[in-house]
Amino acid sequence: MMQVAAAAPNKWREMRAFVALAFLVWPFIAVAFVGAYGFAFWSYFMLAGPPGPQ
Repeated sequence: MMQVAAAAPNKWREMRAFVALAFLVWPFIAVAFVGAYGFAFWSYFMLAGPPGPQ
């Protein structure tokens, strides 16, 4: 009986951690990754010139 009572707060903490990661942290990381990827391509084309025949 004591184990069931102790498991409820841990389950609540786990759910809060999942929601924080799924809806707050990972979307910002995804946007930052895509932005960095685009910035890398933009920087490369600024140095190397536009793609295509020259």
